[in-house]
Amino acid sequence: MSPAKRLKQSLQGKLSLSTKILLRRLLAGSRSAVRHLAASISKFVERVLGITGVNRGNFWTRNKSLAVPAITSRDLLLLKNELPKSTNVEDHEAERMKGIRVSIVIPVFNKAEFTFQCLRSLLREVDFRETEVIVVNNASTDQTGELLSHFEDLLLVIENTDNRGFVEASNQGAALARGEYLLFLNNDTEVITPNWIEALLEYAQQPQVGAVGARLLYPQGHPQHEGIIMGLGLGTAGNVDHGGYFSLGQSVLNASAVTAACMMTRSAVFSELGGFEKQLTVAFNDVDYCLRVRQAGYRVVYTPYAELFHYESASRGSLHPPADEAFFRERWGCPGEIVDPYYNPNLDLRRPYHVRVDGEA
Repeated sequence: MSPAKRLKQSLQGKLSLSTKILLRRLLAGSRSAVRHLAASISKFVERVLGITGVNRGNFWTRNKSLAVPAITSRDLLLLKNELPKSTNVEDHEAERMKGIRVSIVIPVFNKAEFTFQCLRSLLREVDFRETEVIVVNNASTDQTGELLSHFEDLLLVIENTDNRGFVEASNQGAALARGEYLLFLNNDTEVITPNWIEALLEYAQQPQVGAVGARLLYPQGHPQHEGIIMGLGLGTAGNVDHGGYFSLGQSVLNASAVTAACMMTRSAVFSELGGFEKQLTVAFNDVDYCLRVRQAGYRVVYTPYAELFHYESASRGSLHPPADEAFFRERWGCPGEIVDPYYNPNLDLRRPYHVRVDGEA
């Protein structure tokens, strides 16, 4: 065995998941990963070599937000070299028209740096012969328009004259989609696993399944979404991090709902249900859709085999408009009235996957 192979085998058992993710991102050219590499190396040194007291600085934190560098002219120049080349544009387009199976719909409003990172990750992991990407630009005022112009041969761009919000933009993109499957994707996501679309299709193509969601991670590597539990935290609904409980986060699961930050559904099901609810302009539109999916007799599935980073709420902010919550509660009930069939009633909703103490609500 060569020294390189021995080293690879040695490292495979010692690198943490977060370190492996960062290394994958570095190899793929993700600039934000560099910010955390020093911390990962220090943790590796402490664990493997037994050296303690390494100064990690403030690199490795559990903060939920992470700044992404602004786009530079050099970024756009490098991007041009990454775009797929076609010797015959007409033949290439004809081939795409015949083979489109999945339509990715991405609503955007400003935050061009996130859109750049998202689209660049799609370039690495998407076969554009079978996939179309529809970007709905909600009248962005930053570099978004210029950025999208560099992808004009690969994207269908819908330009709105005003900001119509996530729901209307998603419904708008879905109406023009040609794929049998719709994949709704936030522009503040970044694909990190190969074959992620196939992992979603594995369940979306089953006739009894109506929606499939992915495993989303914070940029630092810990889970942000492993499905949605109704009443989590004694609120309306919330993304769950299973915390390693019986490896649920690493297992394919039925769920009450999944986030539309990355959600696949069949076009026929989306049309049957009338798309996303227009009254829920910001919050709970994905939860409402999934509950209607289940009400119609379909299942909602979470799969850990499609993983993305999610810079949550970077594009829309963290608002939960009272009007959205009021509409949702009027339709589905208040916290405590909706029982999540996929969450053990003996476990605490305030402290996910902790045993509830007798006498507690």
